[in-house]
Amino acid sequence: MGVKQTCRTPLSSTFIGRYGSRKGRHTQRPAGKRLGNIILMLILDTHTLYWWVNRTPGKLTKRQIDAIETADTLAISAMTCWEMAWLVKHGRIVLQLSISEWLDQIEENGIAIIPVSRSITELAVSLQEHHKDPVDRLIIATAITHQAQLVSVDGRFPEYQEVNGLLISG
Repeated sequence: MGVKQTCRTPLSSTFIGRYGSRKGRHTQRPAGKRLGNIILMLILDTHTLYWWVNRTPGKLTKRQIDAIETADTLAISAMTCWEMAWLVKHGRIVLQLSISEWLDQIEENGIAIIPVSRSITELAVSLQEHHKDPVDRLIIATAITHQAQLVSVDGRFPEYQEVNGLLISG
């Protein structure tokens, strides 16, 4: 996200992806990996959230979009909120809403925000440092802790053996 990107349209009251509305489809269920072909909880990393909400062409694969559009529950780590605010503050991305309003709409549209717990922080610190970004390790630890699938385009995420079977990468 080193390039300044501008949101094409303001975040509406309902997210509409390529295959229709997501509003109302995010019931809170216990975390779990899969029930048959249904993904129970899917965690989006920061880039994925931003690109999906803004429908940025060419950033997410069909497989990633399908997973997002069919997941029973979408979630983000609280660290994603922090990272979005940091990116806005430092001019790395531009939103047409304030960060607070943008995050309010994320929640209003049923995307769960998972707090960073003690167990998540302990796991994040214990992960190998395949790269230096502690936020990414906290997002990975959140997915592992909740046994949720994780959508990311970060090329370093597959290096973490702990997300084998959980990661939906590009």
